[in-house]
Amino acid sequence: MTQHRHSREPLRLEQLERRQLFTAFAYSNFASTAGIALNGFGSAAPTSSSNLILTDGSTNEARSALYTTPVPIGTFTSHFVIDPTNASGANAGDGMTFVIDNGSTTDIGGTASNLGYGAGTFGAHSVAIALDFFDQTGIGTHFQVVQGGTTPSASQNTLPVDFHNNQPIDATVTYDGTNLMLSLVDSTDSSKTFTQSEAIDLPAVLGSSTALIGFTAGSGNATADQAIQSWNYADTLTPGPVFSEQAAAGALNSAGTKNHLYSAATDSSATITKYSWSLIHAPSGAPTPNLSVNNSASAANPSVQYFKDGTYHFRVMVADSNGATTSSDVDVLVSQVATGLRLAPHGATIKPHAHQQFSGYAYDQFGRLFRSAPAFGYRLTSGGGSITSSGLYTASATKGHVLITVTVDDLTGTIGAVVV
Repeated sequence: MTQHRHSREPLRLEQLERRQLFTAFAYSNFASTAGIALNGFGSAAPTSSSNLILTDGSTNEARSALYTTPVPIGTFTSHFVIDPTNASGANAGDGMTFVIDNGSTTDIGGTASNLGYGAGTFGAHSVAIALDFFDQTGIGTHFQVVQGGTTPSASQNTLPVDFHNNQPIDATVTYDGTNLMLSLVDSTDSSKTFTQSEAIDLPAVLGSSTALIGFTAGSGNATADQAIQSWNYADTLTPGPVFSEQAAAGALNSAGTKNHLYSAATDSSATITKYSWSLIHAPSGAPTPNLSVNNSASAANPSVQYFKDGTYHFRVMVADSNGATTSSDVDVLVSQVATGLRLAPHGATIKPHAHQQFSGYAYDQFGRLFRSAPAFGYRLTSGGGSITSSGLYTASATKGHVLITVTVDDLTGTIGAVVV
């Protein structure tokens, strides 16, 4: 799998606005984890394919990843993309939390149902939004807001959004000074959403107007791979980029090698600075498609050139001048189009009343042989005898030259034989 990802240090913006300190950071990926305290990883790599790995499929894991600088929590928005894999079935687990902690950057909880938060060093001045997907039925992810470092006992189902689907999940946590809200969207099907809020006085519970934020996760005998693809935070309730047109794909050109990707976003409080397209999945052995433009404000609708047929999965991440991001995904199916034809055998000599099988081979727009032979048409253009729809020729008693025409899609070829 090839991904267009560009490493960047976490963005920190500070400016005086309405006499309040504005703070933001953004990780478009985790090629760098600078600014994040990583706990419980031991010798395991904290990242893979530029994702932050919270659990890696091993049993009895407990990990935390905390932004090392306390941030204002009076009002804020934080967006992140969760990427659960190997999470299907009744033996997948256990889950993760988004944690807000007036504590230490070394805080970490226990394994299994503790989700890396409970039964550890997270103390009374901490709050976590728990997402627990361990379920004996293998269906459902459960939500809970938990305080004080206690073990989550999440019971509210987030369906139709579910870790067991093994699809990236767009998550947004907002706090308006009164309600702490979690919104989840299945990134491959925006009709699947979950939103829940809980009234809470965060500064009072935390004993501070600033706190560490980050993630925890755990596994027990049940395991899964839990990763974070991107993460941003801003201490305002500005919505950030909003898609006016979700990622979409235009029709392929007549040659079947190019099309356009489409997206559009607006932002009521900042400037759209970048559309970044990444290739999440490509057919086996496919060269990376070429995009006409990427990673810029003008990259909303790039043209794409492909070099192999198959299904391509693209993601566009839109960023604004505050560092807020949002993303949308689209699949593109590049079908094989017949552009070349080879016929065999050439120059066959056939006895009267004998049979000869003729065959056609189609090549696609990339010069590759069709994996499944398309339907060929065979007809006798000149000479005696007959030919079936499958290319089986039967010679007549008359000797001489025979010409056979073969068609597939818009291609036509001829092949000759001699009855001797």
